[in-house]
Amino acid sequence: MENVKLRWDLILKPYMDFIDKNYPDITNGEKFRILVDRLTNNEIKNRVLLHDNNVVAYAFFVDSVYGDRCIGNIGFMDAKYCNEARLSNLISWIELNSDGRSVFLDEIFNGADTVEAVLKSRGYSTLTRIRMTARLDSIPRKQADLPFVNFERKMIQEFSDAEYNAFAGVEDQVLLPRSREMRIKYLADEIGGSETELIKDASFVLMDDKIRAGIISVKYRGSDDPYFSDIFVDPDYRRRGIASAMISTAAQKLMDLGYRSVALIVSENNPAIGLYRKMGFSDSGQRKYTIHYRIRP
Repeated sequence: MENVKLRWDLILKPYMDFIDKNYPDITNGEKFRILVDRLTNNEIKNRVLLHDNNVVAYAFFVDSVYGDRCIGNIGFMDAKYCNEARLSNLISWIELNSDGRSVFLDEIFNGADTVEAVLKSRGYSTLTRIRMTARLDSIPRKQADLPFVNFERKMIQEFSDAEYNAFAGVEDQVLLPRSREMRIKYLADEIGGSETELIKDASFVLMDDKIRAGIISVKYRGSDDPYFSDIFVDPDYRRRGIASAMISTAAQKLMDLGYRSVALIVSENNPAIGLYRKMGFSDSGQRKYTIHYRIRP
């Protein structure tokens, strides 16, 4: 059903309610309004499946501004409509229109038990992300004589390179664009885009011959808590207490600025999750966020 104005506000209402319940954010309403407007005006590629002349499933995707991937969303009006044939149809449609790029899919809304098997058969991997929080006064104080310096915007390129190299062999690296140019843009957007604001006083790097570790604190529009958006340590500098010292130092700075708690998001299989727990972080209770992805060769 191309070039037809569908009632996307009604189609997406159950999904919107699901997002509001599980991932509350004061910006959700505005984001959905923009999404519905763009879908209604066919500014976003979309596809729907019908049964008895009613929409039972849908898919849409957007091209990432970072060029190497498209980001898709698939949903069913009720889990009873989810089956292998319909799901495969929608995934195939996204893949066909991806122009050979990597495909990232949000959690399949109202997906049935067949979802994981279908995705796995098509070569998709799954990354599960967890939101963790900590009271700043519960984070252990770590005294370390380390040459931390405040992160500055002129460090973006070097920071981006160091972070990407530090993630080698860790699944989280797939979240970063492949292109160096786009990774730099990604970081620049992350610390100074329309949704975020860099907290410079609580953002640091460890300098040696070059940046060897770093932590960035940001404030997201719509969230009361600041976030540690980026934390990394060069593999050759690990097991020296650098990560815990950075977290402790940044936490103290955030307390000085009047904040009481901090959040971060980490993948479930990331080895760093053990460190975060030792530093006082625990699962926030928010529903885990699932990403399915297939990386192009």
